[in-house]
Amino acid sequence: MRIALLSDIHSNWPALKAVARDIEKMNVDRVYCLGDIIGYCAHPRECVDWVKNNADVAVAGNHEVMLNRGQAFKNGNEYAQVAAEKNREALTDEQIAYLKLRSLLVVDQGLDLTMAHANTTYPEGFDYIFNEEMAIDELIRAKTRFTAIGHTHKQRLFSRHDGVKAIEQGKEIDIKDGGKYLIDVGSVGQPRDNDSRAGYVILEVDKDKAVCFFRRVFYRIDQTVSKMEHCGYPEPLRERLFFGQ
Repeated sequence: MRIALLSDIHSNWPALKAVARDIEKMNVDRVYCLGDIIGYCAHPRECVDWVKNNADVAVAGNHEVMLNRGQAFKNGNEYAQVAAEKNREALTDEQIAYLKLRSLLVVDQGLDLTMAHANTTYPEGFDYIFNEEMAIDELIRAKTRFTAIGHTHKQRLFSRHDGVKAIEQGKEIDIKDGGKYLIDVGSVGQPRDNDSRAGYVILEVDKDKAVCFFRRVFYRIDQTVSKMEHCGYPEPLRERLFFGQ
């Protein structure tokens, strides 16, 4: 079974199109989206429609929750707030209704996989898992072999056997039986690991082993930025895309 795991699309349609083309080449069986379809960039309609039509599972991210509740960003991020309001104005009632129906946590029993946007321990809090110490708490409480999250906009894999260790990003990892694994799938639309390419993960699972492939895909950042500029999105949100920050 081959699963494409993607997260934090953030209304970046050129990035999502590039990832979608890459997914087609990977011959996946399912597509799972881990939230934050919207926010930051200027193509919310296209991104929501693609997820609705192509994702077998889509969980809610903090951007979806705040959109549905009409809330302001708790961290006072004025640029994110401007983008959220522009996204809300652009979405149709049908698309907003679709986003409201997303669950905070989904379990695939067949794959022994739990999915949430930020963490599975307290998914409604959207607390970040930044390091090994935080990953320990998540993996100790994990009820399935695999946990998949987004939210940090960084690609990482943590494993737990005798302890917890972070496995170097960008490697193809053979995952052996007996452990638990936390997969941070990175971001399609706004990477923050100093790599501007769109990121997602392929998880391949069979009876004896699993392999996690960290994928990075080039896309036309200038197309995303041009649309954002035309629609009046803040310059810092545009410029950070070129640097993967």
